[in-house]
Amino acid sequence: MLTSNEQYLVEQLMAKEEFQSFQSLAESLNVSVRTIRNLLHRIQPFLTGNNLKVERKYGVGIRLTQIEETEENVNIIPFVDFSAIYRREVLKLLLLLNFRQKTSINKLAEQFYVSKNAIFLDLKIIEKELWIYNLCLERDHEGTKIKGKRKLIKRAIIDIVHQFGISILYENNKYISDNENILYSVLNPKFEQLIVEVLHDLKERYGYRFNFDFLQTLIIHLSVDILLFGKENKKQEEPKTAATAGEYFQMRIETALMINFSQRYNKERFQEYCTAFSFFEGKEGTNHSAAALLESFEDISGIELRDKDGLINELNQYLYQIELRQEYRIAVFHPMLNHFLSNYGAQFVALKLAHWNQPDLNVKMTDDEIAFELVYVLNHCYGNKRDFQVLVKLNASEELQRFVLQKLEKEFPLSSFHAEASLEYADMELAVTFSPDSNTAKSRNEIDLNNPKQLELLRERIAYQRAEKIVSAVEEQFDYQTFLLEVPDKKRKDDVLAMIKTIVLKQYPVSEQNWFDLIEEDKINPTFWIEKQAALLVLETEKVTRSSLLKFELPIQVRWRNNNELSRVRKVYFFLSKHVELEESTTLYKAIQFDRTIKKIIEEEENE
Repeated sequence: MLTSNEQYLVEQLMAKEEFQSFQSLAESLNVSVRTIRNLLHRIQPFLTGNNLKVERKYGVGIRLTQIEETEENVNIIPFVDFSAIYRREVLKLLLLLNFRQKTSINKLAEQFYVSKNAIFLDLKIIEKELWIYNLCLERDHEGTKIKGKRKLIKRAIIDIVHQFGISILYENNKYISDNENILYSVLNPKFEQLIVEVLHDLKERYGYRFNFDFLQTLIIHLSVDILLFGKENKKQEEPKTAATAGEYFQMRIETALMINFSQRYNKERFQEYCTAFSFFEGKEGTNHSAAALLESFEDISGIELRDKDGLINELNQYLYQIELRQEYRIAVFHPMLNHFLSNYGAQFVALKLAHWNQPDLNVKMTDDEIAFELVYVLNHCYGNKRDFQVLVKLNASEELQRFVLQKLEKEFPLSSFHAEASLEYADMELAVTFSPDSNTAKSRNEIDLNNPKQLELLRERIAYQRAEKIVSAVEEQFDYQTFLLEVPDKKRKDDVLAMIKTIVLKQYPVSEQNWFDLIEEDKINPTFWIEKQAALLVLETEKVTRSSLLKFELPIQVRWRNNNELSRVRKVYFFLSKHVELEESTTLYKAIQFDRTIKKIIEEEENE
C-alpha cells in the first residue's frame, strides 16, 4: 500500500512524459531532494509490479517508462490501474452508482490498494468535479456518499464514459456494486445483446421502431436504473400481459435478469425511453425552428446545403425528440463525440454558434445532441459557398465563355466567376483578363487556363484577398485584441482562466456573476476548436456596449478539460457581447478558421 507522498510522486511522474528534475519534484511535494530519492526507492516494487521503471538522465532528471512483460515479470496487481487519474474516475463511478448508500474510507482504501490519505486526496478532487453537476459529497463517521438528483448523476456517468469508453463500466464492475448477480448481468457485453433482442421483439409485436443511434445511451440509462432500483427476484412468475411497448420491455428485462424494480422506480420510465428513442419515419416534426437554424449554419460555415426540405423535416423531428428527452430528463451519449470534435471541429463549432443565434429555439442542446444533429447535416448533399466574386474580361462566344467559367469554378471552388466584355465598370473583388495564348499573357491580371503557373498565381491572389476581406471584417466588427499569457509550468486551465479574468474585468464592465455563469457553462459544454488547438468562450452580458473579440496566445498547451487528451489548446478566443448575432457569429467563425492566414497577413503589413 502506498503512502500519500508515494502516491503523489507516482502521479507527478505519470502526469508528464518528459524528464523532471529532482528539484522540481521536491518542490511539488514540498519535501527535500533526499526525501524524493528515498520515496523512489520505496515505490520501486510497486513500479516493477506494474511493468514500469525509472529512466534517469544525468543533468536532466527522471521519468517513467514501460518495460516489456516476461514470464518472470508478471503484473502483481493486474486488476489495479495504477494511473491515479483513471483510479479516481473509477472511484467517482463507484460513488455515483451507489449514491444511495455510504461507503467507508477503509473499504475504499482496501478496494483500490492505496492508503486512506490517498483516498482523502481523491475525494477532495472528486468533490470539485461533482460540483459542476450540482452534486455534492456527504461525509460522516459511517462513510461517504453522493447527494443529488438522479438525472445529474447520469450526466456525470455519461461524461466519464466519454473520456474512457463504455469499457470502464465492464472492466471495473467488481468495484461498482455488491450485488454480484445483478452486477454481472448488467455490466456485461451480453446485456447489450439482450437489449437488441428485446427491441427486435418490440418491432414484431407492437410495430415499434427504435433508433439504434441511441443504443449506447439506452444501455447506460438502463444499467444505472437496474443498479439503483433493481432487486433480485428468484421466483419464476407467470408472464404478465403487456398493454404497451414500455410494459413489455420492462417485463422482458425483469424476467431475463430475474429482478424486480423497487416501488420508488418510475413505472412509466420504460415507455418514456421507447418514446424518446423511437424512429420517426415519415412523420412531421412539431418544432419548426430547423429552417432558421440551417440558414444560420450555412451563413456561419460557408456551406451551401442542397434540397433542404427533407433535411429540415428530419431536424424538426430531431428537435421534437430533444424536447421529449428533456421533459423526461434523459441525457444523451454520443459514442463518437471525440471523433467529431477531432475530424469535424469546424462544422461542429459552426452548428453550435448557429444554436446561439436562435433565441426562439426552446431546447438547450448538449455537445452530444449537437453531434447527433451534425450527422444529419453531414449526411446531406452540400458544397462550399462561393463567397469571393471574380470578374473575367472575355470577348468570346457564349459557348467559350461557358467553358472558361466552368473550368475556372472547378479550379477555384470558393470563388464565383462572371464574364464581361470590359473591366471599366467592374464592381467585383477581383478582375482578370482571359488570354487564350500564354505567350500574350504578360500582365499579372491576364490568365491562361493551360498555364499551371498562372493558375497558381491567381490562386494565391484569391486566397490573399479573401483573407484580407476577413481581416477587415474582424477589425470593423470586433474589438480584436491579442494577448500573450505566460502560463505556469503546471499547465492548469484554472490558471489560464484566472489570467484571462484579470484582463477582462479590468477592461470591460463584466460582473463576477456573469463570469461565474460562463465558466460553469464551459465546464459542462466546452467548445474546442480541435484543428487549431483552440478553445472558445462566449460571454453574453448586458453591460458590454460593443462586441469584443479577444485572443489569448499560450506559450504551452493547456489541458482545457481534466483528463481529456483531445482538449489541449494553445489559443483561447474570448467573445463578449449583449447577444451573439448572426453576422458576429459568421465573422467570429471565420476569424478562428482562418487564423493562420490572418496572422500571416498582419505580419506582412507590419513588415511593410
